[in-house]
Amino acid sequence: MLTGAEDRQLLYVAATRGRTTNSLYLQTADDGDEHAPAQPDSVRPPTAAELLTRILGRDGAQTSATSTRRQLADPAGRLADEADRYLDSLTVAAARAFSDGSRHGPPPSRVDHGRTAGRPAPLPWLPPVPAALAEHPVWGGYLIERAERVEDLARQTAYVAEGWTKGTAPAWATRLVVDGQDGQRLIGRLAVWRAVHRVPDSDLRPTGPPNLRDGPATDQQALDAAIPRRLAAQTSTSSWADLAEYEPRLAADPGWTQLIARLDAVPDTLDIRFRALQALADGPLPDELPAAALWWRLTRTLPAGSDQAQAAAPPSAFAPTSVTTTAPATAADRWKPVVDTIDSRLSSCPAWPALASALDRAQHSGYDVAAHLPRLIADGPLPDSYPTRSLHYRLIGECDAAITPAPSMARSAAPDDHRSGDAARPAPAAGPVHQSGSTHQRPVYRAAPPARGRAR
Repeated sequence: MLTGAEDRQLLYVAATRGRTTNSLYLQTADDGDEHAPAQPDSVRPPTAAELLTRILGRDGAQTSATSTRRQLADPAGRLADEADRYLDSLTVAAARAFSDGSRHGPPPSRVDHGRTAGRPAPLPWLPPVPAALAEHPVWGGYLIERAERVEDLARQTAYVAEGWTKGTAPAWATRLVVDGQDGQRLIGRLAVWRAVHRVPDSDLRPTGPPNLRDGPATDQQALDAAIPRRLAAQTSTSSWADLAEYEPRLAADPGWTQLIARLDAVPDTLDIRFRALQALADGPLPDELPAAALWWRLTRTLPAGSDQAQAAAPPSAFAPTSVTTTAPATAADRWKPVVDTIDSRLSSCPAWPALASALDRAQHSGYDVAAHLPRLIADGPLPDSYPTRSLHYRLIGECDAAITPAPSMARSAAPDDHRSGDAARPAPAAGPVHQSGSTHQRPVYRAAPPARGRAR
């Protein structure tokens, strides 16, 4: 039973430890207690796909001191807390100033709506500092400094996002990166919105989940309206317009741009356009994640073990059980051509397999290894003795996923493992995932059991 509060490590264990089957049940409805405080999920209950997305986007792995320090220095990571402090300060200042009977204290309702602004709002969806509070001898200077701090962090966040390229941008922004100042300003505005509302990079929706508050909801709708106009100007989007005409829900799906990137990566020799149209004709796509569903249909038609069927799809514990794949090459084989072009000593060191596995983990976590590896090596000459280990340390300094999992994280063997061995035990069968909160249960996803090993 999953509630959506779990992290990806716990989900991995829950979905892979069954001997005969692995079934996940997701709680999509609350307990119905009328005295419980109102929450966004009570107003708009999440679907099973949204709950799974939340879980997969939540990393429960321990963070190193170096990464913690880097995160604390990141303006995007601090912006949400500063915005919360600004709103809380406005509410507390209004309540105390008004309760003290001061002539500078406006009613809290005027603060909430910002009808008399003494200091402009630091962000469009945040309230301004009312004139009465901006002139208050106790609260005025404090509130203005709070607003200025939010503005400063927002400018820094937007500046970093406007400098993204297709190689450095997160997955949600890759297809929005275009040449021209206007397009980059849109990415900066989206990055600020996502930072303030704590939208994880794993959420491909440019503005994240729908906001239910009146003010922010209006700004979110304005940002969402600007995105199709930007995407329409890109030739790669218009080249697949026939798919969106055949199935209009594809263009409205946040995964539509990711699907386009995957389709563009398939060689013309495989006639991917005909395969895509044929996959659409196989039957209606699901209401949720239709673009992802179309891609999984396409993987069944691509040659088994081809680069297009494996490399283009992101690593995921949830995959259709009917997809046929071959065993991938080892991490050392995959990364050897990359590092040999930079420093041929690395792949010949005894510690090379450990570094190659670390590169794999970093790549799967979203870290662009191909873009950052040359810079890591260029930071300083690698020593003649143990150059691979030195590079591994540099990688860990930037990406926690590169840390080698502790042996204690490995699954302990069951008593009968010593009698039959893992090779003699049948693999766990894929089972249905069900939604609770309804009068019947129906399969939502089928969890494909991954190969045995440590949880990442």
